[in-house]
Amino acid sequence: MRWKALMDMEKQQYEQVDRNIKEARQKLEAELEAAQHEHQVMLMRQDLLRRQEELRRMEEMHSQEQQKRKQMELRQEEERRRREEEMARRQEGFKPGFPENREQEVRMHMAGQGMGMNRNPMGGAALPSGAGSGPADASAAMPQQRDRYPMEGGGNGAMPGGAQPGFPRGPPGSADFGPNKRRRF
Repeated sequence: MRWKALMDMEKQQYEQVDRNIKEARQKLEAELEAAQHEHQVMLMRQDLLRRQEELRRMEEMHSQEQQKRKQMELRQEEERRRREEEMARRQEGFKPGFPENREQEVRMHMAGQGMGMNRNPMGGAALPSGAGSGPADASAAMPQQRDRYPMEGGGNGAMPGGAQPGFPRGPPGSADFGPNKRRRF
């Protein structure tokens, strides 16, 4: 009977070892599964962080592109507005009422008339209003011009000082300005 008790004891020990091995195996498999799960979670977290970084970069690039596009549109709008203003200035420059053009016309007219303020288009002194405006007036203005700017000897058509006819030299005399008027320039 002793050997039977030994065999029972050995059998119980084998079963205990088998149970221990089985429990250890299950525990190891659970730990392995948990480690795999944790590894997957870590990989997913890294992937998520990488994608978030990529998304942030893409949003930043998109924002920069939008900003560049806006700046380009603003530049184009500014250029278009400048061209329109330039065209408007050019168009208004051809109108006689435009101040800059008017000032230039006045200067050119005054230079062409020898800076005379009270001269008629024929080059003589201005006639009082109501004197009429016809060919007779033009012929009446011509003798005044001849009297004022006498021809040099020989009738060569030269003005005093070598100036050409129609462009008198020197400052206009007091005959051009009335007693209550004064020169502007």
